[in-house]
Amino acid sequence: ASVAVGRKVVVTGRSMVQNTKIARDLGYLKISQDDIIDAFDAGDIPDDKVVVLCTGSQGEPMSALSRMANGEHRSFTITANDTVIISANPIPGNEKSVQGIINALSKIGCAVYDKSTTLVHVSGHGSQEELKLMLAMTKPKYFMPVHGEAVHLRAHAKLAQQMGIRADHIFVADNGDTLEMRGGKVSWGKPVESGVVYVDGLSITDAETARSSPATASSRSSRPSHCARRRSATWRSPAAACPSRLTTSRARPRSASRPTSTSSSPRRP
Repeated sequence: ASVAVGRKVVVTGRSMVQNTKIARDLGYLKISQDDIIDAFDAGDIPDDKVVVLCTGSQGEPMSALSRMANGEHRSFTITANDTVIISANPIPGNEKSVQGIINALSKIGCAVYDKSTTLVHVSGHGSQEELKLMLAMTKPKYFMPVHGEAVHLRAHAKLAQQMGIRADHIFVADNGDTLEMRGGKVSWGKPVESGVVYVDGLSITDAETARSSPATASSRSSRPSHCARRRSATWRSPAAACPSRLTTSRARPRSASRPTSTSSSPRRP
């Protein structure tokens, strides 16, 4: 579409560049090399002749779009004359980060289009009819839905039951659950430990245990390891290192009534 309207395409963002290269190498993305330009060469082309494909649709703080919105990108600066299209649905949990980028773009004054204002995104996940088609073609005897949260797994399981799979042959598993397949039959197995694991130097423990157990924290802090000493030096609070400097800077705000001096002469006491 960009080439059809006479625009060059710039791809920025590490994952976006890699995916574009793979798609071109495999023949899925058909575009001339002359129509894809480097980000550093875009400055010589009028703004209305360039389309920038970049990462950041999920609000990643170090993504190209986030750095552009905050004025930190080394090649591009978004202005009020630009248009930004966010063609993605926020993954559950990322809504706040995505909204933060939209707010930053809105402060610049550019036009922003996302799923809440217009139809700019098509899901990459299969629809119900596509899932039904897959079940009809494969005709599974046992079925375990995967991917998504509990509400999505339950909906997929219900869909499989509608397609004729017996309810006792459908397994909605949680983290740590196992299935055993023996002699052409599937059944629940013994659960395994799962969850977040906290690794601290040579110690490995459950994150919840480490958070709630002061004895565990005490034993870690008393262990004479160079990792602990290095971590202590790295994470030392600036306020603890120089409290007087921080206190002084906070206690002396600039007065609105004080005139700004441009003279280089020293101030008399």
